[in-house]
Amino acid sequence: MDEILSRIDIYHRLSQFCFGGALVFLIVSVILFFRLDIRTAAGYLSGRKARREIKRLEEEKAFQENREVQLSVETDCGEEATEILPLNRETGYEQGKRAGYKPEGRKI
Repeated sequence: MDEILSRIDIYHRLSQFCFGGALVFLIVSVILFFRLDIRTAAGYLSGRKARREIKRLEEEKAFQENREVQLSVETDCGEEATEILPLNRETGYEQGKRAGYKPEGRKI
């Protein structure tokens, strides 16, 4: 009977030791997760980060193509005339530059 009780005591202490080790390694793993920024690495590996970046670039491109800018030009009599032109590749800013417009009152 004493032999059985001593084995139970050994297994109980061994289980406590293993639980303590598991707790220590859990704390270390949480610290390393945030320290090494594993969330970002997982985003790169899964492709989520790339999809977000592509979506952001597409939205930025669509915004740039559809944006309008107010251009101003001085007339011969000294008055300033303003005109809103679309800002895209074919017209807008480049066309205004060739015509001598000043965007938002600044010189080109």
